[in-house]
Amino acid sequence: MIPPWDSFRLKHLARNVIERAAPHDDRPYIGLDAIAPWTGEIDLSASGETEESTGNRFNPGDILFGKLRPYLAKVSAPKFAGQCSAEALVLRPKPHIDPRFLRYRLVDVGAIDAVNASTYGAKMPRASWDFIGNMRFSIPDLPTQKAIADFLDRETGRVDRLIEKKQRLVELLREKLRATTSNYFEVLEKNNTTQWRLRHLLREPLKYGANESSDSDDADGVRFIRITDLGSDGTLRDDNVKVLPLDKAQPYMLCDGDILLARSGATVGKSFIYRDAFGPCCFAGYLIRARLRLSVILPDFLKRFTETARYWDFIAQSNIQATIQNVSAERYANLLIPLPSIAHQVEILDGIEKLEAPLRCALAQVNKSVERLREFRATLITAAVTGQIDVATWGKRGQADCRLDALQREMTS
Repeated sequence: MIPPWDSFRLKHLARNVIERAAPHDDRPYIGLDAIAPWTGEIDLSASGETEESTGNRFNPGDILFGKLRPYLAKVSAPKFAGQCSAEALVLRPKPHIDPRFLRYRLVDVGAIDAVNASTYGAKMPRASWDFIGNMRFSIPDLPTQKAIADFLDRETGRVDRLIEKKQRLVELLREKLRATTSNYFEVLEKNNTTQWRLRHLLREPLKYGANESSDSDDADGVRFIRITDLGSDGTLRDDNVKVLPLDKAQPYMLCDGDILLARSGATVGKSFIYRDAFGPCCFAGYLIRARLRLSVILPDFLKRFTETARYWDFIAQSNIQATIQNVSAERYANLLIPLPSIAHQVEILDGIEKLEAPLRCALAQVNKSVERLREFRATLITAAVTGQIDVATWGKRGQADCRLDALQREMTS
């Protein structure tokens, strides 16, 4: 029988720290995009320069809590000092609180749902410290906190390793998808299909996006597409939406079938097709717009070409690496594309789609199994941090092992 735990407001468990970094502070900057949802793992390769002049300083063991609605599950307890986005709260646990336990407590689905319900703002809902700080949590004594944190570190680590294996399989399937596309274009080259430079396939010159400060709460604004909004699978992400006022957006408005090409940073070369179904959108300065002559090339055909090995070789050779990777509009304009007739383009697109169908089906199954593992991980955290299970005896009975084994059987059946 687990003894009852005492209830405290969060502001009595941790302090909300606001310490702005000085200009040119050499602490690494951690944006919300660099924090993995639910696990709290930080990808330093995804960190970058601040959007503001400085960030909010944090110390090892502080908890970073993303207060924007899409980022509420991004809760981390870094083991290093740094600075972070102003859209993250920096919570410094009191001496009687284990930082790992408190992070697990805050990432509990019930807690995230409660914060989510409190958010305010139209375009980009965010939570306030006034609400979060007054949330009540039942907390055990420090030795029990440490025992629960140790248990969850061990058990969620096992789940995360299984998820990692599944994600490697996802990447292998995506590589097969890319190879399918590349094969079609290799055949075109072997058949000496006429190659056109991109500049000759455009209705108007390539155009850089707007170098404007974006907003998130202007209800009358136009969606402002940035590099970080483009999903790796060619979709448009719906989190962290930014907008521009209509007068600033007008010169950069997108039309159905426009292709956006990333020109800078780690995602240089990434491509995206804009469709009217996304609603009115404009695009940001680190993107280049290609508006095609639809009588000679289909947008989907160009998009497929940007998934080939030949295209990525071009990006690697065209890249100018100064402080960050960069491919200019002038270089993109010289991209050579093997171009058959429109009818042949349609045949190629249909052929690729047919070959990809079973691979996409397998990809969907693997993604489903990953989702099941994440659900189990979340359930386990909730049970442990709310005292529903005694981690001292539950782990010894091997219940986590049995559940994971059952999930593995379901996934492979």
